[in-house]
Amino acid sequence: MTENNTKLTKPQLIIGVVVLVIILFFVFSKKPATEQAQNLQESNNKVADSFTDKAFWKEFYSPVGKFKATFPIYPTHTSDNIKIPGTGLFIKFDRYSSEVSDGLYAVNTSVYPPEVDIPTPETSLEASLNSMLASSDRFKLISSSLTYNNGYRALDYLITNNEGGYFKGKIVAAGPIIYQVMSSYESKNYNEQNYNKFMNSFVIQ
Repeated sequence: MTENNTKLTKPQLIIGVVVLVIILFFVFSKKPATEQAQNLQESNNKVADSFTDKAFWKEFYSPVGKFKATFPIYPTHTSDNIKIPGTGLFIKFDRYSSEVSDGLYAVNTSVYPPEVDIPTPETSLEASLNSMLASSDRFKLISSSLTYNNGYRALDYLITNNEGGYFKGKIVAAGPIIYQVMSSYESKNYNEQNYNKFMNSFVIQ
């Protein structure tokens, strides 16, 4: 029987972060590499009730994810519990995404259980970025930089898949919650104004 009342070690948490980000990255690249990624169930219901009307670029609030952001259209909500390897503990994962002509916009929230011993934000961010790059030999890092977002340590990144596709966004380490705010797009469709509008609208509450 697995005991869940002790703190996990830093290596255990890093492994959890790495596995989670790989799963998320393959979900967005539409080439899932694990059974967990393949089994993520898409909700058929749009979260339209969070908007006051059907106009584009409306502010969306997530009490569960404790954030707000402006999406181009109603986001689709996906939720799952992802097991941390070697433990009986689970990461609570929620994804909110909108796909329009210029690309996909998404906010992922990953909530770690209280039993997890959180490492330094820089450690979590570095592990996350490296796991994304290691998830496929097609992925190449163009740029990355440590910064702050909403008062929390964050990492901005730009990754290409060497086929004209890009993943651009930031990872934010906010205590037990890891946020991934990102856009995936083809180079010919990139809209910098829309990207900046989406990224700048993200607020942790």
